[in-house]
Amino acid sequence: MLWNKVWTFSKGLEVSQLQLSEKEVLTPKVDELLIKVFSYGVNSFDIFWLKSNVYFPYGFEFCGEVIEVGNPHSKFQIGDILIGISNAQKQDRNCAEWCIANENHCIHLPNHLTFQQGAALPFSGIAALQLIEQVDFTHKKVLIIGATGGIGHLFTQLCATKTQQITVVCKPAHRDFLSKIGIHHFLENQHNQWSTNDEFEYIIDFSGKYSTKELNQNLAKNGMIITTQQKSKAVLDQFFAFFKKQNVQHFQLDYSAAHFKKLAEMLHHRQIQPYIFHSFNQFDQLPTAYNELSKGGLQGKLVISLGC
Repeated sequence: MLWNKVWTFSKGLEVSQLQLSEKEVLTPKVDELLIKVFSYGVNSFDIFWLKSNVYFPYGFEFCGEVIEVGNPHSKFQIGDILIGISNAQKQDRNCAEWCIANENHCIHLPNHLTFQQGAALPFSGIAALQLIEQVDFTHKKVLIIGATGGIGHLFTQLCATKTQQITVVCKPAHRDFLSKIGIHHFLENQHNQWSTNDEFEYIIDFSGKYSTKELNQNLAKNGMIITTQQKSKAVLDQFFAFFKKQNVQHFQLDYSAAHFKKLAEMLHHRQIQPYIFHSFNQFDQLPTAYNELSKGGLQGKLVISLGC
C-alpha cells in the first residue's frame, strides 16, 4: 500500500485553512492513469472554486510520469512523461504527490518544454486556444487587459498570429516581458487607471477589474467585450465560465480529448511558449503560492514543483 501527501480543496475553505495530510494512493480504473506528479500549475480558479457553488469535474493541471495504467491497451506506457488534468470529486479536489487522471485528459510533454512549463499549460493553454477558435480576431483592432497572466500571456501570443493591431494595458515594468511575446503597443496602467481615445473592435479583460460600462468607452461600433468579471449567479453556475461575451452566450470551455489533441498539435508547432514567473520548490509551499497569485502582477505562470 502506497501513501502520499495531499492538499484537499473542500468547499467553503479559505486558502489559509487548507491542510496537508496523508492518504492512500488510489488504483487507476480502466480509462485512467496513475501519475507521479513533478509539477502543478497554480490557477485563480482554484481559489474561486473554494468560495463558489460551481461544480467542476476536474482537479489540477500537472506534469508527471505514468506509474500505472488501468487499461493494458492504453495509448500511454509506464514511464511516459505527460501533461494533463487530474480527476476530482464533486465536493473535493485533491492536489497530491500521486494523482489519478483520465487518459483523455492527458498528452505527452513535448521535448522542448520543462516539467514546470508543461504544468502551466493544460487549463490555461486550452482556454486560450478555445478563445482563439471561437472568435475571429483576424486583422482586428484588439485591446487586452491582463495579458501577462497565466491564460493572458498564452492567448496574447496566439492573438498576435491573427492581427498586428494589438494594444495591451500594462504597467511599465511589464513592457519587456510583453515585447518578448510580440507586443509593441501599450497603454500605461497606473492604479488600475488608463486612458485612450482609440476604439477597439475587441476588448478582452482577463483581470475582471473593469465593468462593461467602463470598457464600452473604448469599444468600436458593433464591437465586442470579453471579460472574466463575474456578475451573477448564472455566470457562476456556468462550467468554468469566466469568459463572458457582451450580449452573447457564455463561453463553455471544453476539456475533451479533441481539445487536448489540438493543444498537442499547437505545442508541436511551437505556436505558444509558456513562461514561468516563479516555481515554488516545496509541496508544503502550496498556500504561499496561492497567496502570491492573489497579489497579481505576474508575468507568466506560477507552478509548484514536487522535488523534481
